[in-house]
Amino acid sequence: MEDYSSNSLVGPADMLSSPVRADSSDKWNNLLSNIFGSIRAEPRGHGSFSASLAAVSIGDVSMIQCRSRPANVIHRPQDMPPGSKNDFIIKVQMQGSSTIRLRDDELALRPGDYMICDNSQPYCLAFEEETTIISIPVAEAYLRRFSPFPNDVAFLPVDGSNPIHRVSYDYLHSLWRNDVKEMSDFAKSKLAETFLELAVLSIADQHRLLAPTKPGHRELYQRCCNFIDQSFADEDLTPAQIADANGISLRLLQTTFAEQNTSVRQFVTARRLQEAMRILETPIYQSRSISEIAYGAGFKSLATFSRAFKEHFGKSPSDVRDT
Repeated sequence: MEDYSSNSLVGPADMLSSPVRADSSDKWNNLLSNIFGSIRAEPRGHGSFSASLAAVSIGDVSMIQCRSRPANVIHRPQDMPPGSKNDFIIKVQMQGSSTIRLRDDELALRPGDYMICDNSQPYCLAFEEETTIISIPVAEAYLRRFSPFPNDVAFLPVDGSNPIHRVSYDYLHSLWRNDVKEMSDFAKSKLAETFLELAVLSIADQHRLLAPTKPGHRELYQRCCNFIDQSFADEDLTPAQIADANGISLRLLQTTFAEQNTSVRQFVTARRLQEAMRILETPIYQSRSISEIAYGAGFKSLATFSRAFKEHFGKSPSDVRDT
């Protein structure tokens, strides 16, 4: 298994040594805040409130089971603790039905469905009946093993019609039910990696996002993506610089990205646009001007940024800021 423990897979489950119950919304929110940092629940309806949290750690992966009476669960990225590594969360609907709201979109989740939520985006998960959801934090670096742009696999529901989904869902049930404490660390890590591969593969497969990668190129592609993540704000960044920094030829760099149905320049531009969108949608950055955001993301001109933004997202930076 490749070592992602330092910067990709995140495991807060060790904060829960045993299942914890809450009989009030205040206690529930304290629990959610301690585990997730950016989630708050608002009970729906009247009557007594009850909820519980349980968790299992398998290797570097945490599975956190939340069971609650009807509520609106709100994710606010501005509340994320500084330095948090929970870039994305796989949410698996185990019991009951819920609706996830992201800006103007609504997606229904039924038992067995799941999706990947992007923690840089605000969203609300609403349910009108007792509901059980398993949340699995996972970082962007891991998702990039399966899709050049991890945001492409976010907020895409996967249902039982996908054959890979059926395998991954059964696998999750097996992992949750069985005690893994007696297994070796190596075995637990392999089990965790297998589940995450199945989960992300099912999403990418159902939505036709998979791109084949030649043996030996996966690690190279990941390494180059990580370098771009650290360097995209440099407006003078070139494919040649990326190749030199990773000790490879420009041709091999271009071939590796072509295998992912993209080019190096397209990837860098998309990464800059994603960062600009994140800043535009985050309330604490409202004071930043659009030009400041554009230049900070690595664009050399406001006109180039605005044109690329509109082509990529279908709306202008001003439209995003106004909403």
